[in-house]
Parts: sequence; structure tokens; C-alpha cells
Amino acid sequence: MKSLIITVLLFFLVPAAFYAQEVPKGVRYKKATDEVNNSAKELLELALAKESRELDVNGTFGKDAIMCGPFLWNLIGDPDSFKGATPVSLILDGSVLQGRGITKEDQKRLLWERLTNKLKGSGAATVRKANSAEISFYWAMIPFDIEEPLFIADFSNYKLLVNFAVKDGKPRLFWLDLVQELKKPK
Repeated sequence: MKSLIITVLLFFLVPAAFYAQEVPKGVRYKKATDEVNNSAKELLELALAKESRELDVNGTFGKDAIMCGPFLWNLIGDPDSFKGATPVSLILDGSVLQGRGITKEDQKRLLWERLTNKLKGSGAATVRKANSAEISFYWAMIPFDIEEPLFIADFSNYKLLVNFAVKDGKPRLFWLDLVQELKKPK
């Protein structure tokens, strides 16, 4: 009887521990429902699978601004192609970095085209929840609480952090950046 109880407990507890997400101490992190997270993951996987010309920009990004974080901006951005995009200064590891807030539909499409062209060259992505180090990276850069859905599109050479905003129950891509390793405190 004891072995049956232990087996049943292990059956339920081991998978829960395996899939548990560790949020670093001190990070204000709001979880979303499984339904919202699954919807966001599906949206991201579909967007990554499509050519940028086939992308439903408003359905993927919504009509609000999309934030291109500083590391992604350094890889794919240029001021000439993104005229009118709002410069956003972020501080990370004591350095001031520049990202962009992009509101125009054609610029969102261009952002996605450049992003997918650059990142897909390093292989197909696996979409997964952010781990503790990736959450810490994002938290170190932003001035607001982290709210799910938050995913990583893990390419072989890049880790694309994707945070979603949820409006009217629908997730829309809100923040994109490439995960970098944080400097270790001295």
C-alpha cells in the first residue's frame, strides 16, 4: 500500500517539478492562465513559421507599439528604415542602451522580416518558457513588473525573448529582444 501511495505521488509531483518555472527572488512576476499562455505560444510559433509578407501584423502585434530591445535593435535596426520610431533608453549593467518603440504597421513588418531572416539562419526555434537567468536579464532592463505570457524562441545561436501584452483576452507581441548574459557582480 505504501509503495502504491509513493508511486502515485511521484507520478504527480515529478512532472510538476520538471515543468515548474523558477522565478528569481525579488522579481515581480505575474503569471497568466494556461489558456492565455498556450494562445501566446501558438501565436509566436505561427508567426515564426510564416514569411513576413504573410504575417497578420495587427493580429500578431496589435495596434499598440512594439518594443524592440537594444540587443535586437543592434542586430537588425537602422534609423533610416525606422524613421519616427521612438528611441527608448534602457540601463543594463551600468550602460545606457538604445532600443526602439515601433508603432507603424510597415515598420513592424520590416522588424519581423529582418528578425526572422537573421535568426532563422541559425536553425529552427524551439519556443519555451523563460528560465531564471532569462527572467533576470529582462527584469534588470525594464521599469515595470513582468507579466506573462513570456517566452523564449530558442534558436541555436540566439535566444529571442518575447513578452506579450494581453488585451481583450488576446495576446499580442509587445517586447522583443535578444537575451544576453548579465555581468556577474564583483
